[in-house]
This record gives sequence, C-alpha cells and structure tokens, in this order.
Amino acid sequence: MTQIGLEREAFNLNAKRHAELARKLLQSLKELSEVKLETLWAKSSTLEFVNVQPTF
Repeated sequence: MTQIGLEREAFNLNAKRHAELARKLLQSLKELSEVKLETLWAKSSTLEFVNVQPTF
C-alpha cells in the first residue's frame, strides 16, 4: 500500500472511531434525559401544589 493509501485508511478508521464515539455520547445523553424526565415526573406526581403569591 502506498503512503497516500495508508494515510487514507488511517483517516477513514479515525473518522469511523469518531462517529462511533459520537453515537455513544448521543445515546448516553438520550438515556440521561429520559432518566431526568422520569425523575421529574415521579417528583411532580408526588408533590402537593399550593398557590404561592410572590412578594416584592
């Protein structure tokens, strides 16, 4: 394989690695947001809401 071929192969492998890391990061962020939403939903369903008047 020529130098250019090796460089192209290295670039492609690096690009694939970055794409995989980005997919994993996005999946982790999605899972984290789902957990936060579930937590907020659980908290809101157990809280008692009261009418609070702001004081200035």
